[in-house]
Amino acid sequence: MRRPWAVDINYYEWSVIRWLASDTRAMLDPAGRGIYREIIDLCYTQGSIPKDLELLARKVDCTEEQMRRVWPIIEKHFRADKKDKSVLVNHAINTRRNAIIHYHVQQKRNGVQGGRKKEPPNGNGFSGIGTGGLTDFENRFKPTKRTNITKRTKRTNEAAGVSPKVDGAPPETPPPLDSPPAAAIEPQEIPEIDKLRFISRELTYYVNELCHLGWQPADEKICAEILKAIEGDLDFFTAKLGQLWKSRRASPKKSYGWFTSVLREEN
Repeated sequence: MRRPWAVDINYYEWSVIRWLASDTRAMLDPAGRGIYREIIDLCYTQGSIPKDLELLARKVDCTEEQMRRVWPIIEKHFRADKKDKSVLVNHAINTRRNAIIHYHVQQKRNGVQGGRKKEPPNGNGFSGIGTGGLTDFENRFKPTKRTNITKRTKRTNEAAGVSPKVDGAPPETPPPLDSPPAAAIEPQEIPEIDKLRFISRELTYYVNELCHLGWQPADEKICAEILKAIEGDLDFFTAKLGQLWKSRRASPKKSYGWFTSVLREEN
C-alpha cells in the first residue's frame, strides 16, 4: 500500500561541471559511464542499489560481465547500508534525496492544511529551479513571469528615451548613431542566504563525494566564515575547490575549518 506522503523523485539536480571534472568518469569508457549514470539514477529513485552484482546488472540493463568490469572503478562511492547489509548506499546522494523528499512532503502537508500559494516545484525539490539545467543562482537572473519582463522592458525604454508603443501611432524614429547608450540595468545581487547554501552544498560534495569522509553538511557559521574569507566571490570559491582536488587531492583532516584557512591564504 502506498504511503499517504510517498514521493516519486522524477528529477534531481545534476552538475555538468562536476561530472566532466570527475576522475571516476575519466577512468570509464562510454559504456561504463552509462552504467554509472544508471546506478546513480537508481540511488535517487530507490535510495539504494543491490549488493549482488548480477541483480544490479539486470536493474541497469547490462550484462554481468560489463558490470564486473566497471564495478572496481565505481565501488568506492558506495557503502553497505547499516540496516540492510544486502544493499549499498551513497551517503551524499541520500543526503540530497532526503532533502527533496522532505520538501515534497512538507508541500503536500501545506496543501492539505491550507496556506499561502506556493510556486510549484519542478521535481528537483526546490521551487523556482528550472529543469533545463539551471541552478537556483543562475535561475535568479532568468525572468519567470511576464510581468517582470514587462517592467524590465519599460525601465529600459524610459532610460533610452523611447516612448511606449501605441496602436495606430506612426513608427518611431530610431535615435541617431552618435546618441549616448541607454543606461545599463544593474545585475540582481544574490542574497547572502543563498550564497551560504551554495557554499554548504559544495563543501558537502567535496568531503563526501570526493574524500568519502561521511560528514554532515557544513553549518551556517562555517559557511559565513568562508564567505568572508573569499570576499563573497563564489567563482573564486568553486575554482579554488577544483584546484585543491585536481592538483593535490587535498582532504580536510578534522573539520570544515580547514577550508577557511586554505581560502584565506589563497585570496
